[in-house]
Amino acid sequence: MSDQEDFEKQYDLTVLPVKKTISGIKQLRPVSPILPDISTGACCAIVSTPKSGKGNLIMNLLLNSNFYRDAFQDVYVFSSTAKSDQTCKRLHDAFPGCVYDHFDERKLQQIIDFQDNTPEEERGPIAIIIDDMVGIKPNSLFMKLSCSYRHHSIALLLYSCQRLKQVPPVVRSNITNMWLGVVSPTELGRIAEEFSEDFGGEENFARHYRTAVPERYNFMYIDRDRHPRKLYKNFQQPPMYTSDD
Repeated sequence: MSDQEDFEKQYDLTVLPVKKTISGIKQLRPVSPILPDISTGACCAIVSTPKSGKGNLIMNLLLNSNFYRDAFQDVYVFSSTAKSDQTCKRLHDAFPGCVYDHFDERKLQQIIDFQDNTPEEERGPIAIIIDDMVGIKPNSLFMKLSCSYRHHSIALLLYSCQRLKQVPPVVRSNITNMWLGVVSPTELGRIAEEFSEDFGGEENFARHYRTAVPERYNFMYIDRDRHPRKLYKNFQQPPMYTSDD
């Protein structure tokens, strides 16, 4: 046996996986494999101009049984328009006491603490929706949460905004899935510059966007979480683009 072989035998430097007692985030029921993967945690964004379907998409994600209805133990919604928006009224009815009209970091911390203080084997999956983000500072807990949400069994963390730059880089770097609705050519260019690397470059990304969003109330659904990466027109199969193409 050579000295090198003897060294490798004596010092096995294979990096071993962490042994987990709990596998991922608890699932209450199966969901479509096209949707963001809430078994591992999903940090999502909806980006679109006003009156273009953001609220309707949120309602379908949370209240439609073909999406995530009954998939979360609790749902919490923070929205600056919670008292005036018709969508939020439906959410008030569905999740009484869990829809807030201001971005209270103390309330958010209470939610996180409750999750953390619940034994892991008993901890249920929750969803946190952050909508119409007016006045949230980049260093707010609402933004920092994008780095640690999985550790608190937050299965879905969803940011809804009119422009992607409303969420700071710390959030954008953690986005697993995104729905891109009606945006200006300038905003599309900014988003393509930041997210197109996995989707054939900026021109290809923009071309598929124009196919997916020919008019209001359509979205290009971007799955950056799974491999291969995929682009969809709404949720239609097959995907418009797969990164292996």
